[in-house]
Order: sequence, then C-alpha cells, then structure tokens
Amino acid sequence: MNFIKKSNAQLFLFINAILWGSLYVWSDLLLAFLPRFTILLLCSLGGLAVTAVIFFSKIRGIKAEEILPSLIVTALSIISNTFFMLALQYTSSSNTAFIVQSSVVITPVIMVIIEKRMPDSKVIICAFISLAGLFLITCSFTDFRFNMGDIFAFCNALFFSLFLIGQRIISVKVSTEHFSFLHYLYGSLIFLLLAGFIDFPNISLTGLDTYKFILPALANIIIAIVTVLFQSQSIRYVKPESAVLIYMIEPLVALVLGSILIGGQLKGIQSVIGFVLVMAAVFLSVVKLPVRKDHAKSGEESGKY
Repeated sequence: MNFIKKSNAQLFLFINAILWGSLYVWSDLLLAFLPRFTILLLCSLGGLAVTAVIFFSKIRGIKAEEILPSLIVTALSIISNTFFMLALQYTSSSNTAFIVQSSVVITPVIMVIIEKRMPDSKVIICAFISLAGLFLITCSFTDFRFNMGDIFAFCNALFFSLFLIGQRIISVKVSTEHFSFLHYLYGSLIFLLLAGFIDFPNISLTGLDTYKFILPALANIIIAIVTVLFQSQSIRYVKPESAVLIYMIEPLVALVLGSILIGGQLKGIQSVIGFVLVMAAVFLSVVKLPVRKDHAKSGEESGKY
C-alpha cells in the first residue's frame, strides 16, 4: 500500500466515499436474494481470500501485539455493518441516508473527548453545511417517519465513527496489511457463526435470477475489499473528523445510482441546492486556503503558529 501517501490520502478517501455510497444500492439489491449476515459473510470471505494471496509474504510476520487491537477495531466494524443491514431493511432510504451521515457530527465530538481539544472551526462549519445539504436532498416532510430502523441507522453512524477513530489510533502500531488480513479473518468467523445460526436454515435459492444476482454480489465483495485497504492506510494521514466530511458525498452517490438502478426520485430544486451545499462543504474541507506571506511572517514574529 505504498502508493497511498500523505499527498494523496484525501483522494483515496474520496474514492472510498464513492464506493461506499454505491454500496447502499448494491446491498439493497442483494438483499432481495440473500439475508443480511450471508451478504456480510460473502464480503468478508472475499476480502480474506484476496488479502491472503496479495499479502501472503507479509501476513506471516503478524506480531502478537497486533492481534488484540485489530480484534477490538474490527468488532466496531462488525457492529456497524450489522446495523447498516438492519437499517436498510427497516427504514426508508431517505431516512437512512440522512441519519447514517450524522457521523460527521459524532466523530468530532468523540475526538474532543479523546484528545481533549476542540476541532478546527472549518470542520465544524463544513459539518453543519453538509448536514443541511443532506437534509434537503434526502428528507421529505410528507413521508419522513421515525421508526426502529432509524435507530439502527444512528447506531451504524456511531459505530462507524468509532471504527474510523479506532483505525486511526492503532495505525501507528499495526501495519495496513496485517490489519486488513486480521479484519477479514475476524469478520469471516463472526459472520459465519451468525449466518449459520440465523440465515442458513431459511435460505432458499429457488427462482434465483443468476444475472441479477452476480453483479450486486461482486460489487459488494469488491467494495468491501478495496475500501478497507484504502481507509486503513489513508487514515494515517487524515484526521477522522476530516475523513467523515469527505464521506458526506456517500448519499449523493447512493441517490444518483439508486435513481438509475432502482428507480429513486430526485426532488427538483431542493435536491440541486442540497447537492451544491454538500459538495461545497467537501471542497472547503479538503482545500487549503493560501496564507498571505506578510500575515504568516507576523505570526512567526509574534510566536503564533
């Protein structure tokens, strides 16, 4: 993973956001054929096979002190993914898209508690601009309802924030290759156990449309593999509260792809304004404004950096 550096880490998080945004739609399509834990098991097994082949020479060097931290962080991901599937099954896509992205607020709050510092003012401003944009895009006053699925979506956001922060914390002592392999290994074991008890007795492949099944299945597996690899390396260079701002484009991708594949509807000027707000917030979060030389010089002379 040497191709991901500090100079391009935000770009790979942006790619991750696009992939994860599409995952809402691919997972929704796949739920028509398979139950939730079986889908998560397929993704984990695919990731385990790929990482075992690609990083075979490196995973033999896994150290004992890497095992427990990787297990703890992976547990947060497993819980987050489980709530993600539950949210897709029990609440509307508009509610899910908005509530899941509340991680843009949750993550800075958790970082304040951990690091005992306030986030940058730019992060706070961009977070609220993004939320306003997502509200315009995804929420309808006529059909917005609060139900159990909304709680699942919020739990997904909470545990994803914890997963992102956990990856950042252990990245200094656990290599990307070792974490990725252990992440998929633990996930495969847990989801095999859950699918074996809950899903397998009720799975029926009668009437399965192979062509409609293969594309979302492959998409889920590939995205699960790529996103974990990209994020585990990129998060070394990007603060979690900044990473979730980039991830705010996920619902935009889900909305556009959903409108193409599953007949989702855009809401005219309301959606356009929301798109502009979210993209403006993401742009502001990743772009560094130039500092005037005379201002920077005066700051150095006064001892302020």
